[in-house]
Amino acid sequence: MIYYLALGSNMGNRLSNIRKAIGFLKTVGTVLNISSIYETEPVGMKMVQGTENFYNLAISFDSVLSPSSLLKTIKNFEKRMGRDILNSHNKPRTIDIDILLAEGQIINTESLTVPHKEMHPRGFVLIPLKEIRDRRQKGRGIKEG
Repeated sequence: MIYYLALGSNMGNRLSNIRKAIGFLKTVGTVLNISSIYETEPVGMKMVQGTENFYNLAISFDSVLSPSSLLKTIKNFEKRMGRDILNSHNKPRTIDIDILLAEGQIINTESLTVPHKEMHPRGFVLIPLKEIRDRRQKGRGIKEG
C-alpha cells in the first residue's frame, strides 16, 4: 500500500532524528520519494527552552503493513526515539511521524484518521507533499496545467 507520511523534529539533533526515522521506515517498507526539508515555526505550541523550529518533510512510502499496523509500528519507533506518546501533543518532540494518506482510503477510528484531519491548513505538510506530487508527475511525463 502506498502511504504519504509527514516527519518532523524540533528537539535534539533534528537532522539526525529525521535520518533515523527514514532509516527505520526503510526497514518496514520502501521509501519511494522524499521531499526537501523545511524549517518551520511550531504551530499550536509555545517554544520551550532547548527546542528549536521544526524540521519537516514528507515522504511517499510503500509497505505491506495495514494502516493500523503501520501506525502501531510508527508509535513504537517514536517511543524508542524518546517521544512521550501520551503527553506530547502540541509539545516539542524528537520525532513525529504522521500518516497523511493511505492509497485513497478513508479511515476514521479512535486511533487513526486518514486523510490526516489537520493536514489541510498546514503549509508545513502541504508544501512538501506537493513537492513529492510534482516530482512524481514529472517523472511520469504528466504535463501540468
